[in-house]
Amino acid sequence: MDQGQAMQVDHDGLSAIVEASETHVNHLYVNRGTSIDLYKFRKYSNQQGWKHGHIFHGSNREDLSFEGGMIQDIKARDNTNTREAMFLVKAANQWVSVEDTMVRSSTTLNHIGILKPFVGGFNTQISEVVCGFTSIINSSLTDWLTSKQPSDKRTSIPVEVQQLIRTAYLAIEKIWSAGSTSVELANPASYHMIDDRIKIDPLRTRTRLAGENNMRPLRVAFGEMIKNAIHSRWEDDELLDFIDLLGYQTVGVGDVLGHPDLLSPHRRQLMYHKFHSEIPTDNQRNWLRANADPGADWKQVASNFDPTLKSIIAFGCIFCIFFHQLSA
Repeated sequence: MDQGQAMQVDHDGLSAIVEASETHVNHLYVNRGTSIDLYKFRKYSNQQGWKHGHIFHGSNREDLSFEGGMIQDIKARDNTNTREAMFLVKAANQWVSVEDTMVRSSTTLNHIGILKPFVGGFNTQISEVVCGFTSIINSSLTDWLTSKQPSDKRTSIPVEVQQLIRTAYLAIEKIWSAGSTSVELANPASYHMIDDRIKIDPLRTRTRLAGENNMRPLRVAFGEMIKNAIHSRWEDDELLDFIDLLGYQTVGVGDVLGHPDLLSPHRRQLMYHKFHSEIPTDNQRNWLRANADPGADWKQVASNFDPTLKSIIAFGCIFCIFFHQLSA
C-alpha cells in the first residue's frame, strides 16, 4: 500500500525517508521498500467536506524539489505526473477503517459506481488520517437531482435518473458480492456525482461481519434514498412500485433492472403489449379493476411533458385498449 505525507497550507515541514534494497533474482532486480506519494491540499473544505489539492508522481526523487523550506509549495519538473485530486480527512481513530477501505478498493471493490481511493494513510504532520481520490467530484447527489428537477413533478423519471439508479444498484450488488456491506445507503451524502455519473463513497462501506448474510437491508436503505431524494422530485407512481420491489426478501438483479420504470419507452411498450396480449385470469381482472384502472379522465391528469406517456399514446393507447377489453 502506498504511504503518503501531506503538506497543508498552514503546516510546515515535510520528511520522507525511503528505505529500499535491491535483490537479484534470476537476473532481475526487484526494488523493495516504501513507496511514497507526495500530495498537498488546501486547508479549507467545501460543503461536503472535500479538500482540493494535487498528487505528485515523480519517477525519481530528483523530479521533486521543495522550495522555500517546504513551507511555500512543492515544485515539480515538467516530466513529473501531477494529478488534480480531492481529499477527505478523518480522525486518527478512523485509520483502521480507512486501511480496510484501501485494501478492499484495490482488490474487490472495483466498479464504475464506486469511488476508488488513490492514497490513504495516517498523516503525522496533522495527526489525522488522509484519503485521496483522483476522481473529481462535481456535485453532491442532492444538488445534481435538484438541477434535473422538472417544473411539473407528475412525470416519469428521465433517462439520466434511470441510469443513475441502475449504476448505483449494480454497485451495491458489487459491494455485497465482494464481502462488504454498508449501513449508510439511505443517506444521500453516501453518493457523489462526477458529471452525470454516480459514485458510492467507499469509506461508507465496511467488511461484512459473521452472520451478516442478508442483502435485503441494503436494498431497503437504497429504496429509502430513492423515495426521499428522487420520488420527492418526480412523483412517478411506478417508482413507488420499484421501491416496494427492493423490499422483497427474494429478488434478483434481473427483477430489479427489468422493472418497467428503469426501461426505455420502447421496451416498456413491448412489455405492456405482451401483457395486453395475454388473456388475464379472473383474479387478474379483479385486481386490475381494483388497483390499476386510471379512470376515464386519465389523459387529463397525466403530464403532457411525460415522454413515455406521449410515446405510448402515439403507439395506439395500449392501456385504453386493454382496459376497454377488460370491461367488455
